[in-house]
Amino acid sequence: MERDLLSDVEPAVAGPARSWKRAALAAAAICLADQAFKSLVMARLAPREARWLVPGVLSVRHRHNPGAAFGRLSALTDWQHALLLCALPLAALALALWFARHLGGSHRRLVLAIGLIAGGAASNLLDRIVRGFVVDYVSFFAKNAMVPTYNVADFAIIAGIVLVLWSALVAGVAEGRH
Repeated sequence: MERDLLSDVEPAVAGPARSWKRAALAAAAICLADQAFKSLVMARLAPREARWLVPGVLSVRHRHNPGAAFGRLSALTDWQHALLLCALPLAALALALWFARHLGGSHRRLVLAIGLIAGGAASNLLDRIVRGFVVDYVSFFAKNAMVPTYNVADFAIIAGIVLVLWSALVAGVAEGRH
């Protein structure tokens, strides 16, 4: 039996409890994976040290990011840092998990997106609380120009946002077909 590309638009059979558990499981997996990579990078590389994985394209680089979004906001005062980089992400994390808990019978893609966003936010928030900065470790290069250094949590947040947008687009297309 062939699956229609829009078959994910149909609600999942899972109720609110199951949606919550799936989002929490995805969040925990992302947070644990990111923290494991961060521990490995910090154990093997000195700060600012890098090693090429694919010469000229991809490297593992030990970076400390005291700010947000590619190092911006790193000059904040202590209370501004606490508010913007800890309290707001904590509130967003709580809201995402609350939303996942109340998604009863909602789309699998959206539940996964919430889990990815929550896991990435939780891991970076944990870094800020425990270390005072986020550990970044993946650098890409394009024509000898380095783009910002990322971590698994950042990729998960980006992937989650893309899935939310994709879900909204697919839902809009599906509504237009009825």
